Amino acid sequence: MLGDRRSSGRMYTNYQSKVLADDKRFAKALLEWGYLTRYQFDRAFDIQQRNLENGILTRISTILLKKDTISYDHAEEAFKAIGEPRRFCHTCGARYRPEDNRKICKLCNTPFPIQTVDKYSTEMVEKVVLGGAEALGLGSNIEGQQFGKFVIMELISHGASGAVHKAYDTEDNRVIALKILHPWLSQKDKFCKRFQGEAQVLSQINHPNVVRFYESGQVNEYLYISMELLHGKDLGDRLQVEAQIPPSDVLSILYEMAKVLDFGVREFEPGSFIHRDIKPANIFQCEDGSCRLMDFGLVRSKMYFQESITHDYAVIGTIPYMSPEQVFGKKEIDIRSDIFALGSTAYHLLCGDFPFKGENIMQMRLAIMECKPIPVQMHIPSLPAEVVYCMNKMLVADPDERFQSPGEMLDVLEPIIDGTIG
Repeated sequence: MLGDRRSSGRMYTNYQSKVLADDKRFAKALLEWGYLTRYQFDRAFDIQQRNLENGILTRISTILLKKDTISYDHAEEAFKAIGEPRRFCHTCGARYRPEDNRKICKLCNTPFPIQTVDKYSTEMVEKVVLGGAEALGLGSNIEGQQFGKFVIMELISHGASGAVHKAYDTEDNRVIALKILHPWLSQKDKFCKRFQGEAQVLSQINHPNVVRFYESGQVNEYLYISMELLHGKDLGDRLQVEAQIPPSDVLSILYEMAKVLDFGVREFEPGSFIHRDIKPANIFQCEDGSCRLMDFGLVRSKMYFQESITHDYAVIGTIPYMSPEQVFGKKEIDIRSDIFALGSTAYHLLCGDFPFKGENIMQMRLAIMECKPIPVQMHIPSLPAEVVYCMNKMLVADPDERFQSPGEMLDVLEPIIDGTIG
């Protein structure tokens, strides 16, 4: 009997460990897609931990859905992304496996369709999210495996849309970063256009503060982009280590990113260049302190796209850093929206918190549209008046009252930089 209890205890411990690991991957996907903020992420796991201390194992999805932090559609997408597809009754929240093709919820008798998730997609999602060479059909040992003309060396990172590997280019004799679109997304025209659009935009940007593009192509069904291999960490990772980043560092980052936006405005067709997803995780800080703007998959450039890959009132970007016009879903946004996002990013770096907060996505959207952030000087009383002015000017609700161009912002930043950073 004692042996049976010990065996059952080990089985439950293993089950609990798997659930907690799956929950982290589930929440991480929501975080990367912008459906969940870091504050909401941390709070949900705090609740889960308190429940565990009382002997209750509560799934993160249950916590987030009960608090209306995410929608059932978001939960379904995230479960699919971690290789464990689920369908929900949107009336009572009952959860079903995809092979359950019932038309009526057994708990509340509400009619609803449950579609079986494509088996190929599910298998590939599971492989890629777990990481490693198996996602590319390379076997369990990734080191030294061939991918076209590249030799995969190691996995650097993976997210909701793709994986980045350190690889060796055998033709050009150099070590590079190889970004590969997840194979199940390669079957969706919208994601292919975004990925190819990112490659096209990067190929035309030659700027010291943008990751250097080498080439793009396709190996079998896998789309890839070959880029400069950077050494350092993105600012999202830095925020996990440092609660707040020193003002002198933030001003330098702000200045470099403003120069990138100014370059885009001048080099591309008038009114056509917009990044649309500026945030700490998309700014990489190299070991020498310089920064690179990354992830141009949401850039809108009329130079390359004859037709839009988004629709009117489609919300594109990462919500905590969006401008009010982005949150509202307006299609006709311009570079002033990027200026707002850069201001939100700088605020987060300086203050260690978002300028606009909410208990759920809807509340955060409303806070952004009301656009009344806690004044930055309340967090940092010693901040120079010129910096406060710059931050306030970037975070104005009305685009007509913000800096009208990155060049105008640089005119204000340059004297501050000259007097602050040696």
